[in-house]
Amino acid sequence: MKYISKSIHVVILVLLFTGCEYFKAPDETLNVQTAEIKFPAIALNGEQLVTFEAGTGTYEELGAVASLGADDISEDIVVTGTVDSNTPGVYPISYLVTTINSLGQPGNASVNRFVLVTSEDLTDVDLSGQYQGSGFGTQIATVTKLSTGWYHIDKILASGNNIAATWAHIGGDAIEIPDQPSPFGNLNTTAAGASASLTPDGFEWSVFIGCCGVFGPITFVSL
Repeated sequence: MKYISKSIHVVILVLLFTGCEYFKAPDETLNVQTAEIKFPAIALNGEQLVTFEAGTGTYEELGAVASLGADDISEDIVVTGTVDSNTPGVYPISYLVTTINSLGQPGNASVNRFVLVTSEDLTDVDLSGQYQGSGFGTQIATVTKLSTGWYHIDKILASGNNIAATWAHIGGDAIEIPDQPSPFGNLNTTAAGASASLTPDGFEWSVFIGCCGVFGPITFVSL
């Protein structure tokens, strides 16, 4: 036991006297370069959902504001999309800013504005309420009016997936879900095989979802 004890003492002493060679302060052993990593952000000026009746007004581009940390980089925003003020439909306007941070890494931020040109005055039209779904799921969906011609639905498939979307009433029986993100990939009713329209007692659509293709037709009847 004495020999073991002496050996342990020797090891401790060796560590104490040589430890400084292995446990130096970080600033003595490492040449670390630090940099502030910034990410771009972008925000719209004005409303995201715009509505006016065909032939009664024009679209005024309000632009967006972009920043990289405390720096204003709005002049780097790329805006794409056009609006035909005389033709009913949904027109997306996209805003994108791309940056390179101090580490040479690319970054980007984007946002969309949707302009609805209606075929008639929809100011007093309200399609909000609860609708019984069938054709894919059978759950009840809730539709909420956001502004003139614009609505939100909490279950586009009338199923437990609870996939929500913003959609537009263009006028008459014409409706559309413009392309927008979801947890399962972008969705819309404008891709090949997709469609949407009002019916005498509700609405019906076939929806494209990025993960899996087209679902439908799904019928919603007002309760």
